[in-house]
Amino acid sequence: MGALIGLACASPQLPVPHQAWQRLQGSVKPFVKEQELGKPRNKSYPSVSSLYRLPIVLVWLMLFGSLAPLAILLTGATPALQASRSQFLGNVPLLGHHFKSLEQWYASHVPPVQELRPLTPFPDSWEGSWPEADKNYFRLERWFGDNLGLRDLMIRTKNELDYQLFRSSSRVYFGKDDYIYGRPLTDRELPATEEVLKDPSSITAVHQGITELAESLSKRGMTPIFIFPMQKQYLTPDNLPFFAPRLPQNSHFMQLYQSLKDDSTLHFVDVFEILKKLRETHQIFYKQDFHWTHASAMAVSEVTVNLIAELEGSSHQWQDAIEVEPKPFVGSETRFSARLNAQEQIMEPELVKSWSGEGFKPLDAKTTGLEFVTNPTAPEGLLPPTCLYGNSFSDGMNFAGLPDHFQKLTKLDRQQPLSKIPELTEGRCKYVIIQVLDIQSAHWLSLKK
Repeated sequence: MGALIGLACASPQLPVPHQAWQRLQGSVKPFVKEQELGKPRNKSYPSVSSLYRLPIVLVWLMLFGSLAPLAILLTGATPALQASRSQFLGNVPLLGHHFKSLEQWYASHVPPVQELRPLTPFPDSWEGSWPEADKNYFRLERWFGDNLGLRDLMIRTKNELDYQLFRSSSRVYFGKDDYIYGRPLTDRELPATEEVLKDPSSITAVHQGITELAESLSKRGMTPIFIFPMQKQYLTPDNLPFFAPRLPQNSHFMQLYQSLKDDSTLHFVDVFEILKKLRETHQIFYKQDFHWTHASAMAVSEVTVNLIAELEGSSHQWQDAIEVEPKPFVGSETRFSARLNAQEQIMEPELVKSWSGEGFKPLDAKTTGLEFVTNPTAPEGLLPPTCLYGNSFSDGMNFAGLPDHFQKLTKLDRQQPLSKIPELTEGRCKYVIIQVLDIQSAHWLSLKK
């Protein structure tokens, strides 16, 4: 059998049925017929060069796109270079007006990103000896990163992607009901105050410092009124995202707060209880700003004015009621979050003013230690001249109508240390309202002796 198979395979002359041979010839066709050789093919196929044309174009676009920030940096290092760049691009044929429109759009839609530090300037000197290139390279690298062209757009784009995809940010915490909490405040400033007041002895020392400040003012014939607001983390904790750090209600600051509240020798405005009661009917903090609302400032101002009237033995009382209306608002935390839509607004409650709020005389704080005084008036029943020391939270009290209840209100420079208050107020005021925020750890540290 094997011999027969081998013989069949070796012999090409074995007969094949005629019909089978015809079918075999019909099924096998040459790839190119002889008569078509040398003629162009009817069906067109892309050439090798056209297949790679699109990727090459994309690579060049990516290259120019990556070099654009560097070009903007190098041509905008000085105002003169910026002006020359704008003039040159504006005169490019056919495209000049497009460049101008693009510059105007960028300036109006991509504002500078808010920073908590100054941007690094270009190094103007060599630090150390000439071989110490590492120090100088670091400074150059910081300048390059802080001033790279389109930096604001790139940061805002990254932040917008983080928000849209993950509802997160490296700058703020996005909470429930549109609440925003700044990360620097939550992660660093609040813990800094907790560190200053880390043990009972520290709390006692700060308490003693406040008592000594009150005594110093009393010896000069002035009565201090203390107002110590706290952050919205204490009063809206349920709106924080689950992964954000939380302070206990009995934090070190609140322990100090309670000890001051219980001190009968101090005139103390209980902000915490005022805001707890007010939140039943009004929004007490801006959702996208760390400040209390003007409604909260008004409620605290009312208690403050009535307390001074009681100490003075005056029948004067706060008469204005809290009335608010929703208005579009862009908060400080919204601006700091540095998203692409820098002008996004939400509706926040704003006071409906029923008072004048006029008569302020601004002063040079650097030379006088004072920010402003109100024009002296002596209508019947107004409270005696009073001084006010505080930060932006006290600005809300001024907006809410606090100055209208005094014959004269003097606002101290907020940059002055607490130790300067007696010196600045002596001979000016009968009462001194002192507002210090919980996150002002430097103030608390200055009282710690």
